[in-house]
Amino acid sequence: MLRAFDRATPELTAAEIVRRLNLPRTVITRLLATLEQAGFVERMPGTLKYRIGLATCEIGALHLIGNPLLKVADPFIDQLAENTGFTAYLGVIYGDEVVILALREGRMPVRFTWSAGERLPVATTALGKSMLMHMDPAEIDRILGTDELAGLTESSLRTRRALDEQLESHRSIGWIPAIEESFPGVCAVGAAILDPKGAPVAGISLSFLGNASAAEAIDEKGKAVVEAARAISHRLATFDLYRQTRVYQAAIPRNTLLKVGET
Repeated sequence: MLRAFDRATPELTAAEIVRRLNLPRTVITRLLATLEQAGFVERMPGTLKYRIGLATCEIGALHLIGNPLLKVADPFIDQLAENTGFTAYLGVIYGDEVVILALREGRMPVRFTWSAGERLPVATTALGKSMLMHMDPAEIDRILGTDELAGLTESSLRTRRALDEQLESHRSIGWIPAIEESFPGVCAVGAAILDPKGAPVAGISLSFLGNASAAEAIDEKGKAVVEAARAISHRLATFDLYRQTRVYQAAIPRNTLLKVGET
C-alpha cells in the first residue's frame, strides 16, 4: 500500500488508494488504520488525506545506516564532489528504476539535485545506464523489456535499439552520459561499481548543468567518475561484510498486496 504514494502524489485519500490498488474499500480502511497506528502513514490535519509517516523514514534510515556499500562509497563520492565542484550521486537499480541512495552537492552557485530515495527510470540516468553496460542483453530484457522505454524529457532514449547502441559505443571507455535525459538542462556522466566478478552492484554519477557541446569537458568528468567507481569497487572487494546476492531487485507492483495469513 505504501507504494501507492509517490513523488507526484504524496498525499492520498482512502478512495484514491482504493482506485490505485483496485482493492475493496473495507480492506484499505482496515490497513490504513493499522499503518496509522504503527506510524507508517499519518492523516493530514483537517483533511481526509494520508501521507507517509515517520516510521517509514526510520526504517529507511536503518537500511542506510547498515548498508556497507554506503560506508565504503561515502568518502569517494565526497571527494568526487569536492574535486569537481559538481553533484555526485550513488544509486542502485530496483526493478526498472534507479533509486538514489546518497548524494553530495557540488559548489556551483546554480545547480539542480535529486533527493536520496527518489526513483527515476533506469535509461534516463547515467548511473543506471552505466550498470546496464555490464549486463548481458537477457538481463537488460528482464529489467526494461525489448521495445519502448520510459522517459522524462524530449531527449530521453525511447527505444531499446537506441539504448543498446549507446551502451555499446561507451562500453570500452567505462562511462556513459545522460544529456538532458532526466531533466531539461541537466547532464550527467556515470560509471558502475563492480563486484570481483565484474557484475554491477551500484552506480555513481556526476551531475552538472550544460549540454553536449563541451565534449572535452564531459570526457574529463567521465574519467573522474570511472576513477572513483574503480576505487569503490576495489574497496568493496576487500570489505568482507558486503555480499551482493543479485544485481537488481524486482520491484513490487503497486497493486500487489500481501493477503492476511500469507508469508
